[in-house]
Amino acid sequence: MGQISAHERLAFNERLARCGDDIDALRGVRLGLLFAADFSDDAMRMRELGSIVSDRISQIQEEAEEKRHAYAAEALSKYDTVEEKAACLRRLAYTVDEAVEAGLIADREAFLSAA
Repeated sequence: MGQISAHERLAFNERLARCGDDIDALRGVRLGLLFAADFSDDAMRMRELGSIVSDRISQIQEEAEEKRHAYAAEALSKYDTVEEKAACLRRLAYTVDEAVEAGLIADREAFLSAA
């Protein structure tokens, strides 16, 4: 990389901020940059800008996933029995494996046998 100066990167990030957290808009920007890279004399620069957009998309998705897990943990804390917790996870559209991976369920096998 290194094609873009720190000043250009800052200016691009400021313009990118206009999209807010709209992942679809950011994906459109990234797609446009990838097309531009195919037809531009400055393909490396376009790819680097596309990489900045990809990083922003990943950041937004990670933050959303963290919020989802926090919400689920809070919801699960309101229930006492495994059956109630299993029903809560189903309502929140979690699979057991997702819940284990997120740290919402400590022991997958014990949870499955109790539910």
